[in-house]
Amino acid sequence: MYRWNMNNINNMYLYYHKRMIEEKNPVLKRKYQEVIDSLFEIIDFYEINLNKKRKAVIIDDCEDFSYRDVINDDFRTLHDYGIYAPIIRDFNEQFKSVFIKQPSELSKIKISENNIVTLSTLFYQQLNEPFRDTYAHLAEHFKSRLAFRLLPKDLECAGNAHIVRHTKVVYIDVGIENTFQDYISLVHEASHAITELLNPDIIWDFNKYCFTEVDSLFFEIVGGDFIGDKTNNKKDDLIVKQRIFYDYLECASIICAKMDLYSCLSKKELRNNKLIKQYYKEEFGLKKQKIEEISLTYIHEIWHYIISYLTAIELYYIYLNDKDEALSLLYKIILLKGLKTQEYLDKIKELGIEPGKNITNYYNLIFKNMGERNGKKL
Repeated sequence: MYRWNMNNINNMYLYYHKRMIEEKNPVLKRKYQEVIDSLFEIIDFYEINLNKKRKAVIIDDCEDFSYRDVINDDFRTLHDYGIYAPIIRDFNEQFKSVFIKQPSELSKIKISENNIVTLSTLFYQQLNEPFRDTYAHLAEHFKSRLAFRLLPKDLECAGNAHIVRHTKVVYIDVGIENTFQDYISLVHEASHAITELLNPDIIWDFNKYCFTEVDSLFFEIVGGDFIGDKTNNKKDDLIVKQRIFYDYLECASIICAKMDLYSCLSKKELRNNKLIKQYYKEEFGLKKQKIEEISLTYIHEIWHYIISYLTAIELYYIYLNDKDEALSLLYKIILLKGLKTQEYLDKIKELGIEPGKNITNYYNLIFKNMGERNGKKL
């Protein structure tokens, strides 16, 4: 049974709280406060999501959203990360005329927590340093720092890696749904934990936002190959890959539709919800429910996944030919820090990685040429 040891967390909290109060040096005092803040967030997350004595709370953020809030936030995202817009646009343009059937549902299977951990461990053990050794450090503490939680039916599989700032302590929670996805979810969250230990500043480096999921999405792909072989379940591994592709293509289409809207309507016109709905209906033939979904979607929540995904696929194609080279490049990407937004993209390209270059090859690989463009096979 895997669960967080809350006594350890509470004791750590009290220890750093005492040190923060007694500390005279303002720099160290602020550092201790940051440790305390991260511990408080972990305790709060446990109480809401993992404490079985309390019912999990699912917050519907849409209740407090307004169309104007979303639009203002979207403009900030476009201002900060607009250099990546052509990459998202290219991804959408390549496949917008392709009919892609929604992937099948994953079959329900019985998986023990131990089995999930065992296969994740086997996967990371066959990698090279530093990924293998950093994972081994995490796994030593899984009995007290890893938790699984059964997700409600209406909630997609989710998880988190919670780093205690300025320490090498990471707590992981993994949402399970009793499908092949459960294996992938631990691989995904463990990769975030590894990355946060290798580069503790990464989750606070907002300029690197578009590459924060490269590690997890790359390891999802290669981990799926590995676990699919080990469990003799390549079918469900393929479905997971198809689902991710389908979801991110949907995200790209939403972003492109919103970018088109913002370029066609003035700021004054964007205050008119009726005009916005009319635009989506006339330009894209969207129905009310889809218009509502797009209007209430913050593009910053999905933007970085697409860029990271397209980058991860390029690493995957390198991995198929040269495993060590791909892992070396990933390590270099993880260690990048302190750069400006444009500089991060420049560095990725300097490494020989062009996000989106092999996306059609990957599409053909996972859908086995099932897609059609204007009635013809791709």
